Amino acid sequence: MFNIKALIKRPPRPQDDYTVIHRSDRVLVRMCKGHSNKIVLCFNGLFLEEDGPPRLEFKKLASENRLHNLLYVTDLTHSYYSQPGVRDEVVREVSQFLEQTGFECDSAVGNSSGGYGAMSFAGVFGLSNVVAFVPALSVSPEMVAGPEWDGFRDHLGPDILPSALNAVTDTKARFCLIYGNKDADDNKQRSLLQGIAPAGSLHMLEVDGLDHTVAPHLKRNKLLGPIVSAGLFGSDEDVAATFKSIPESVYLFADANDPANATFSFKEGETHVKV
Repeated sequence: MFNIKALIKRPPRPQDDYTVIHRSDRVLVRMCKGHSNKIVLCFNGLFLEEDGPPRLEFKKLASENRLHNLLYVTDLTHSYYSQPGVRDEVVREVSQFLEQTGFECDSAVGNSSGGYGAMSFAGVFGLSNVVAFVPALSVSPEMVAGPEWDGFRDHLGPDILPSALNAVTDTKARFCLIYGNKDADDNKQRSLLQGIAPAGSLHMLEVDGLDHTVAPHLKRNKLLGPIVSAGLFGSDEDVAATFKSIPESVYLFADANDPANATFSFKEGETHVKV
């Protein structure tokens, strides 16, 4: 987890190619139109802009170069969807939009708090594929007590979920989580995966030497695209092959359909691959 001082301030970008579906003082929902009947949910992370709305993260990758539609969900309260009514508003507006448009929606992606969002709403929207970069898995008081949460902690409201991992254990979906191993708070969050038995499958990639900025690093090295593509649109074999191909990384998985690996473990074994 990064300190609030590390929030990236970027100049505004022209983003004329989206439509605002819903906006209140708590929730922003925007759509980027593609050409297929598929729509991917993109949950924004926390960062500051000099002006204008949050960036459209993963735009090219999650849309497969504008083939698919994208629906961007932003928690404007910066509360991890925990301020009163925020989660209900997201569910209501997204569900209503999907019902009205008839789009096929089975995938979500997000970075940091956006990854938390993608995971925690997976069961609500009946998703099959979730890709989350450095997600916080819990924002319970004991998990956000450290100084790296200064500036974020005060935004949290009373409706905090017990853990985003509940989605992993209760939803028959594939969760692909990507972390570095140099951020102490991310390591603490990642440790919550130990012993988890997913209802579907859980795939984790740990990239050596990286901190909370895993996604930008992978993008600079042209590795982000294959990971997002495999996680959102590929088979389990595609995910495994792609994750194993990432240099200086460890790949671990658990799968409800694989009795030998039904529970997630950090122990060395056949599911642990160092490239």
